Amino acid sequence: MVSDVLLIILMVAAASYWLNAMRSKEIAREAGKRACIKYDVSFLDDTVVIEKVRFRRNPNGQLSLYREYRFEFTSGDNRCKATLTMLGDRVLDIDMGVYPTMVE
Repeated sequence: MVSDVLLIILMVAAASYWLNAMRSKEIAREAGKRACIKYDVSFLDDTVVIEKVRFRRNPNGQLSLYREYRFEFTSGDNRCKATLTMLGDRVLDIDMGVYPTMVE
């Protein structure tokens, strides 16, 4: 009986984490696309890739998931890499190399 309850709790936690990860990835993808539009470059592959996940404290002192994503863009013939960082569901920074750092 206890093992069944524990299994259900683990399944709910895993599903919750997965849904949160998918939501964060979509927020990051949209932010990357907006940054590319702003600088008149092409957002490549229409996706972002997770690089790091860890816990950090938000401005309220609560633990939140800190995520770093990578995406690629092109301004002609060159394929360039960019990094996008998030804390919770908030975009902290987008680093596109030669383009100014921006946060919306």
